[in-house]
Amino acid sequence: MNEFTPLIWLYKTIPEKQPTIKVCLSQKKSKFKQNSINIMTPLIYVLQNGNLDGMEQMALATLDGLRDEFKPYLFAPEGRVIKEAQQMDFVTQSFSGAIDLTMKLWSVLNTHKEFGFIATNLTHSYSLITLNKLYRRKIMHLHVVSGGIDDYSSFGGKSRLNYHDVSFIAVSKFVKERLIAYETRQERIRVIENFLSQKRIDNLPQSQPFTKNGVNKIIVQSRLEPMKRVDLLLDALDFMPSLATLEFTVFGTGSQFETLKQRAAGRHPNVTFAGFHENIAEAMANADLFLHLCPIESSGLTILEALAANLPVLVADSGSTGSMISNNINGFTFHANDAEHLARRLSELANAPFEFLNVIAKGGKHLLNIRFSADHGLERYRRLLTFPKTAVEDLTKGKLIM
Repeated sequence: MNEFTPLIWLYKTIPEKQPTIKVCLSQKKSKFKQNSINIMTPLIYVLQNGNLDGMEQMALATLDGLRDEFKPYLFAPEGRVIKEAQQMDFVTQSFSGAIDLTMKLWSVLNTHKEFGFIATNLTHSYSLITLNKLYRRKIMHLHVVSGGIDDYSSFGGKSRLNYHDVSFIAVSKFVKERLIAYETRQERIRVIENFLSQKRIDNLPQSQPFTKNGVNKIIVQSRLEPMKRVDLLLDALDFMPSLATLEFTVFGTGSQFETLKQRAAGRHPNVTFAGFHENIAEAMANADLFLHLCPIESSGLTILEALAANLPVLVADSGSTGSMISNNINGFTFHANDAEHLARRLSELANAPFEFLNVIAKGGKHLLNIRFSADHGLERYRRLLTFPKTAVEDLTKGKLIM
């Protein structure tokens, strides 16, 4: 039994060829009249969990940004993202497993002859592919790939979609490279980096300009899992005890929470493991530096939030963060997985001139507004989701017209 078992019954029951349906002239006229009415094309975004983390926030921002051209639908397990989508006046459907989702997608295919579809999970994409074998609907199908706990679960199975009519959306060049390494068809991959909506940016509290030299209050937001390398911070403090004058607050939970918390309590009382925090934006506004330690980060939405809050960032120089941040221009970098270099960078920033820190914060805001703007990201989605015009024959002139 595997993740596709709930869908096998569909493959067995759907015929390869569908019966031809003859339509009389009066039916054709009625159909033409109906299609002439301006009805918005649905855009259905299916999420694999009901949280309101980075992926879910990007789904909401994408649907909201495209709502002038598409009618937004959000399908997800019951949770915070469904409630948020309802407040944004999206059509919502909660589901509890592959079969439940399949039945709800069946209803969509019964109702709509064309629509846009965005999924993040292989089973969800296969649910639609399987059903559409019966319905033959016109669908612009995108599969978004960001990252996860390990390389294979994030990228390894995506190549199964290679020979279906699906475009892959990689949230960074790093993700694209990993997809190609796992034999996903390169020509099917498009990079659309994460972005923040203008509304989100406008609502974020702002960090005040520096008036004194050096950073002192440093925050980390991360899942506490081995791949995130939060332990590297404690290694850096072991290497350079003088960093005990800095205050570190780590937000997030995970399998390493208790281990790291106990290690910090015993040797580094200047590091607080605060667990989950609902309003990380407020914490950013009161900090001097945002520290991101993961060497294989695939998207970095929290980094964008820090940039939007005028907060300088210090990130590993690999993964997607390595291509996002240019050292001493729009942020700071350290050598990935190198505790000694991280310690030296923190020491430098603890004594950096306040004018320099303000220039870097301004550079980060400029990077956000240009490369990671919502307009830029939404336009790329818009192009992929727009149905190409179908060539029709002008019978009076014998030419093809668009």
